[in-house]
Amino acid sequence: MTAAKEVAAPIKPVSMTLVGPGHTVFRELCAHVRNGYIVHPDLPVHFYQNGNVQAILVSGNPTQATIDLARASEQTAREQEAAERQREIQAEAKRLMEQAKRAEFEQQVVALKAEQAKAVRELERATAAAIAKLQ
Repeated sequence: MTAAKEVAAPIKPVSMTLVGPGHTVFRELCAHVRNGYIVHPDLPVHFYQNGNVQAILVSGNPTQATIDLARASEQTAREQEAAERQREIQAEAKRLMEQAKRAEFEQQVVALKAEQAKAVRELERATAAAIAKLQ
């Protein structure tokens, strides 16, 4: 019988440096954060004038202060989204009210035109009758 060949798990680096265009570096950084890395707590992320970014990541967990800050920013984002939804609901309600008012006004105009058309027909009949009496 042959023994199963053992495969050693890849060793996770203690730190890594990401350099490149900001939009790609931040996407890559997100993936590394999910895999247990954090931005080096003592070294700033560098932003260059050409749009490049340099970030040094280390294996570790975020501090409680960072977790609290993330929760607060998430709560702020939820509140902003709720406020935006409320504004959208209010705008739609206003639009529907204006549409209903416009429809009611148009119905009133149609009714008024019908009433005036009836009055014109009656005047035309009365005028025709008066002309007939004169002849």
